Amino acid sequence: MQKIEAYEYMKTFPKLEKELDGNAMCAMKWIHQFVNLEEGIVKMCHNVPHRTITEEEIKLYGKGIFMNHPYEQERRLEKLNNIKHLECSSCWKSESKGVRSCRLPQPFYDQHRSRFGGDSIMPTQLEIVFSSTCDLKCIYCSSSFSSQWDLENKKFDVNYKPRPNAPQGLEETFWQWLEEDAVEHLLQYYIMGGEPLLQPRVYDFLEKLLVLLEKRPNRFNVKPSLIIITNGHTPKIYLDKWLTIIPKLQQYMSIQMDYSIEGYKERAEYIRSNLNWERFVNNFENVASKFPDIRYRFSITHSAMSITSICDLLKTIKSIKDKTNIEVDLIRTSIANPEYLSPWILTKDFSSYIDETCDWIKNEAPEWTSYIDHLTAIKNSFGNHTAHELAEFCAFHERMKHRRGLDAEEIFPEMQDWIKYCKEGGNV
Repeated sequence: MQKIEAYEYMKTFPKLEKELDGNAMCAMKWIHQFVNLEEGIVKMCHNVPHRTITEEEIKLYGKGIFMNHPYEQERRLEKLNNIKHLECSSCWKSESKGVRSCRLPQPFYDQHRSRFGGDSIMPTQLEIVFSSTCDLKCIYCSSSFSSQWDLENKKFDVNYKPRPNAPQGLEETFWQWLEEDAVEHLLQYYIMGGEPLLQPRVYDFLEKLLVLLEKRPNRFNVKPSLIIITNGHTPKIYLDKWLTIIPKLQQYMSIQMDYSIEGYKERAEYIRSNLNWERFVNNFENVASKFPDIRYRFSITHSAMSITSICDLLKTIKSIKDKTNIEVDLIRTSIANPEYLSPWILTKDFSSYIDETCDWIKNEAPEWTSYIDHLTAIKNSFGNHTAHELAEFCAFHERMKHRRGLDAEEIFPEMQDWIKYCKEGGNV
C-alpha cells in the first residue's frame, strides 16, 4: 500500500486557523517534543524557556522525561483548566500586540484527540538539536543555538559561563524512546541547530533513522516529513553531501527545507553576521534546480531590522521560485523576545514598507496573499513600545558596533531618524 505523505495526510483534517482567543489552551503540550542533545534541554514547546534534564531525572523517570515529565503533566493540567503559566508569556505578549503567536488553541487540541482517540499524549512533531555548531550570528539568537555567539560571548562577556553539557544517559534514553514509543506516531522531524547541514552528527542520525523507519513504520501508513531548518549558507563540501543523501531519504520521508533569512543583501548580512548574501542566493537556486519536488518554506523572522527590506527579499525568492518552477510557502513568524528587537518598537512611519510589500504581493505574487494578514498584524503593532525597550535597542546598537564593527545607521540609512528617536527616549 502506497504511503500518503505527511503533508497530504494533515490536509485531510479540517483546516484550522490560529485564534487570538485569550485562552490558555495550547495543543503543543500534547503533540510537540523539543530535545537538545548537546545541552540536555528537554521541553514540549520550542517557544518556552529552556529546561535542562539532570542525570537523576533520567534515572528516576527514564523515557518519561520525554512527553510525560511531571513538570509537563502539570502544565497540561493547567491548560485544561484554562490557567496561564509564566513560561508561555512570549506567546501572550505577541497576542497582546495583535500578532498571532505559535500557540495552537482549542481546535488543534480537539483535532489531536480525534486523531488518536481520547487524551493520549502522542508526539507528532519532534524538534531535535544535535549541536550548536553554526557559521552565523543572528542578532536574535544566543549561544545555545550558535557556536559563533558562544565564542563572541566568551570574548566580551565578563560574566561568561560555559554552556552546560548533556547529562550522561540522555542520548541512549532518547533513542530508546524514539524506537519504542515515538517513531510510529511522528509525522514531522525538525532538525535544527546551530546549522544542521554543517554537523556530521546530523548525517549519522539520518542514517540510523532510515533503518528505524523501515523497522517501525508509521501507524497511519504516513510517510513522515523531514524538515531541515537551515540558514542556506552551507559551504560547498557540506552542501554536496546533503544533495547526495536526499534521494536516499526520499525513499522513506518527504523532504522539506525551511530557510531562515531576513532582509536583503547588506541588511541581511547585518541581521545574520558572517552571512554572504551571494552564497545564500546561489545555494538556494542550486538546491531548487536539482530537487524541484521537495517542499521549500521561508521562515522570515520579522524584527525591527527586517521591515525595510522585506519586499526586496520576497522579490528575490519569487525570482528563483519562478526560474526553478518550485513551490514556496512563507512561514508566519516574528520576534517577541528580545523585546527590543520586536517589530512593535518601530514607529508607524515604517508602515509604508509593509504597504509596499502587501501591494507587491497582491499584484505580483498572489500565491502568497495569505501572508498579507501577518504583515498587516505586524504593521498594526507598530508604536506599542516603551521607553525601556527603546533604551535597550540603543544598548544593542552600541554592542553591535563594539563587538562586530557593524553600524546600523550606516547600513540602514532609512532608519537613522528612528535610531535618533530611540536615543532620545521616544515620545512615550
